[in-house]
Amino acid sequence: MNLSIFVYEIIKSFFSFLPILIPLGALIFLFIPSRKVLFLFIFFLGFQAIFIDIGVMVNIPRALLFITLLTIPIYFTRELIIALKGYPAKKMLIVVIFFLAISALLNIPSFPIKNILTAYGPIGDSLFRDRATKQASQILMFILKASIPLVILTICRTRKEVVVMLKVLMAGTSFLCLYGIYQFFAYLFNLPAIYIYRGAFNPTGAVGIFSTPFGNFFRVSSLAGEPKDLAGILLPVSILLAVITWRVVKEKHYNLNLKLVLLGLFFLNTCVFVATFSTAGWLGALVGIGGIFIFSMNFQPKIRTVWIFCSICLGLMAMYVVIPSVNDVVNKRIIERLNYEYLLNNNEYGVPQLLHMYKTHPETIIYGASLGGAVFYEQYNEQPESIVYYLFDYGVIGIILLFSFFLLVLRKILNISKSDNFKKDILLSGLVYTMVGSIVATLVFPKVDSMLGLWVIIGLTTALTISSKEGIESTKDDRSFSAESY
Repeated sequence: MNLSIFVYEIIKSFFSFLPILIPLGALIFLFIPSRKVLFLFIFFLGFQAIFIDIGVMVNIPRALLFITLLTIPIYFTRELIIALKGYPAKKMLIVVIFFLAISALLNIPSFPIKNILTAYGPIGDSLFRDRATKQASQILMFILKASIPLVILTICRTRKEVVVMLKVLMAGTSFLCLYGIYQFFAYLFNLPAIYIYRGAFNPTGAVGIFSTPFGNFFRVSSLAGEPKDLAGILLPVSILLAVITWRVVKEKHYNLNLKLVLLGLFFLNTCVFVATFSTAGWLGALVGIGGIFIFSMNFQPKIRTVWIFCSICLGLMAMYVVIPSVNDVVNKRIIERLNYEYLLNNNEYGVPQLLHMYKTHPETIIYGASLGGAVFYEQYNEQPESIVYYLFDYGVIGIILLFSFFLLVLRKILNISKSDNFKKDILLSGLVYTMVGSIVATLVFPKVDSMLGLWVIIGLTTALTISSKEGIESTKDDRSFSAESY
């Protein structure tokens, strides 16, 4: 039994009351302390399956983040000013936002007048969707994402608060994973469940499966929207758990309960991540892990670590060669989808549309079509994936500026933490490695909302390094990351 249509009908029944319910809900949240709203945002980070489309998608995490921003000046005025000063690479971020505004101004006069139908409805049928307001709303959505580190820096002033936020984040992803497991068995035994659900105006309720000679494979999507959205949410958390679990399990002074909890969380998140069968997610994990390994070379990894990394790679290759079902799944989800002819002729990744846009509007190669603007030049239903998305919306200049910002953030964090503290502090090294892997993964997996996790990791890592530098809590003794604190 599919609950997606049922949920849709419930949401639709409230549409006429939205002008009253939305302001009333926002007013109620204004009386809730910002820290509690931030807890809710972190927990519900991946709950994106149900949203209201008013030209921009209003989902649970976006609404909670916006309310947190509204309440911070009330409850954390002084801390907000300090956080603004501590925001890493903020000058480069301002440059990126300024570039996005210029790109929009250059593109809007060139947008052709035509009827465009997306997966959520016709362009121009509601607020924030015509040729001018769509670009403005997309830039505001980018600023909203970029505000996540600011919110975290304002509220999380100590190491203990960073650990609490990580607990909340892992609790949220664990809930998603557990529901994903239920979803899998619901599919097998025809139990009630929500499957792929693309919002209030398109309640497809489709079941995500793909076929192979060995039968149909169910793709877990949980409450994240689609399998690739769930993969994007779980990717940073899985990397973080992998690094921390690896370090904790090796150390004798950590108790067995902590090791078992971390191992359980790691296997839960990783297994569900794999069960999404997301091409973008799997590729993001591969390039992210490769980026982490290359980054770690600067810190002289032990021979044993290199040997284990190579052994895992050889083991995965052996599974691909020896096990027919694994071979077939990898071919179906990765190799066939990365085939040269498939990329050039299939509209799913948007390569044909990108090449046509470059041919008809060559200036977009330099500064892109602006955020969300490519849909006016080239009609497509779904947002293009991978590096194609950046080439569409950002252009060459925008890509350079955006990733320069990420690299400057990383460099500032490393400069603050210093390499010796970085190597000793399990929590800090885990967050830094996660940030490196997530930044690299965005090259092949730039989902707008599912990569909110990257901005959360940037905020938590910066908050941890600043608290260590200011001596709020000593991180010299790594036992602070103990069973009691975690």
